[in-house]
Amino acid sequence: MIKFILSFLLLFSIFNQAGLTQNSISGILVDAESGETLPAANIQIKDTFRGTITSNEGRFELTIPEFPAIVVFRFIGYETLEVEFTEPKSNLEISLNPVSIELEEVIFTGENPAISIMERVILRKQIWREDLESWKAESYTRQNLSNDDGIVSITESSSITWWHRDMGFREVITDQRQTNNILPGQNFAGSSYLPNFYDDEISLAGFRVIGVTHPNALRYYDFRLTGIRHIDDNIVYDLEVIPKTRLQPVFEGNISVLGEEYALLEVNLVPGESIFFPPPIRDFDLTYSQQFSNYGGSFWLPTDVRINGMIDIGFVGLSIPNIIFSQSASISNYEINIPVPDSLYGRQTGLIVRINRSDSLNTAFPERIPLTQAE
Repeated sequence: MIKFILSFLLLFSIFNQAGLTQNSISGILVDAESGETLPAANIQIKDTFRGTITSNEGRFELTIPEFPAIVVFRFIGYETLEVEFTEPKSNLEISLNPVSIELEEVIFTGENPAISIMERVILRKQIWREDLESWKAESYTRQNLSNDDGIVSITESSSITWWHRDMGFREVITDQRQTNNILPGQNFAGSSYLPNFYDDEISLAGFRVIGVTHPNALRYYDFRLTGIRHIDDNIVYDLEVIPKTRLQPVFEGNISVLGEEYALLEVNLVPGESIFFPPPIRDFDLTYSQQFSNYGGSFWLPTDVRINGMIDIGFVGLSIPNIIFSQSASISNYEINIPVPDSLYGRQTGLIVRINRSDSLNTAFPERIPLTQAE
């Protein structure tokens, strides 16, 4: 056992060293005043579509294709920070200052300001979506299953993802790795079934769920303004999402809207009462979180997906401990409105069209979202 642990630590060290030779920066992002870590903060190479998010512990790792490079650190409620890097760096501690400026009074017409905000969000989306034909992006996904005794399994994948307005989504998984108790064929980490909460409808457990920016969203949802924050000099509206019906598959929770652009910045939603998973899942309590960025352009695209919660699985006469499910995905390096390969959309019907597996346990696997201490 001791030899195994020492071997693992050696391999982990090799992975980290290999990552640094690939021109990466890594470290932790914290609140400048309290020292608390900032989870799921956006990190982006300036004037590019390449970026990542921090882990739940505020840690990050980002590959820099070419130095020097300016990296932008952004988190709602904090001043955006730009840092120039001329060489790879590790063990960084980046501090963001909470924003303390006073906001001017915001005036809305009508009784419910949240409705006015969402009407503008839906209208703006219809305008820029008309010009969005296709995109290509790089994705990294990690799934973590655990129970009361600790982590049970970890699966990871890197992939190239494609989306076309008429032909849909395709994913080419380029690398995978998993803990030893999982076979490669049982590694289901990937971006194929991850939701985009900017879509009109979201597929979940076989249901077509009405999204919060659906053209008819106001028929199915009430919205309530719960607070006003800011990011840099821009107002951010926090809204509560309240279902109008318990019969239609919908979500509930909270969303954040960038006032100047009337665009979704972040969602934190849970499935409504009418959504259920098929047996053997008896119950579930999952929260879906996602952030969006326009990378300086007009298209608002997801930068991540985070799914966390508990799943209750049961069979007749068999008791199984609840499973704690955690999934994180980072999506970056978008290319917009480019031709899609015929090989992906010819006779292919599945979402995952090809898997190029490598023996990733013996190679440097790029960790887009750093492992937690427990992992």
